[in-house]
Amino acid sequence: PGANALGGFTASFSGANPSDFAVVANGGCGGTIPAGGNCSLSITFSPRATGARTAILNVGYNGVGSPLSVTLSGTGVAISTTLTLSPAAPSLTYGQSLSVTASLSGSPAPTGSVSYQVDGGTAQTATLSGGNVSLGLGVLTAGSHTLAVSYAGDSVYSSATKSASITVSPAVLT
Repeated sequence: PGANALGGFTASFSGANPSDFAVVANGGCGGTIPAGGNCSLSITFSPRATGARTAILNVGYNGVGSPLSVTLSGTGVAISTTLTLSPAAPSLTYGQSLSVTASLSGSPAPTGSVSYQVDGGTAQTATLSGGNVSLGLGVLTAGSHTLAVSYAGDSVYSSATKSASITVSPAVLT
């Protein structure tokens, strides 16, 4: 508490990751604070990536020592996402082409790509759009097959994997 009233408060962020932090409540800091008074700022942390995140809160006012600078830090942790396949257990007849949709949960939508392979064969990659991607598997031989799909994660979401059993019946001769 000082002997003079203070006013003209401003709050801004600078440093490495300023957009990860925000003022959400301005407890009496908007106007003039009388001598001996106080105010408080509430800050949120919403990391835009995983790992160590830092910023500097700069509080300006019309008094000696302005601006005050406070270093803020936090750790961004990857959010879990769920990988689903549709259809979940495809069953078709030989000669039919198969396409499976891979979808990842989350908002904002997960980004990047998925890797997929049938029966441990050559891995292929497909790019996500809005957290979804269509995997064109083409025509498979008659029998049982396994589709393995993996997502490596991005700056927000952790990795995820999913597999599906595919049954291809022999073609019926007429």
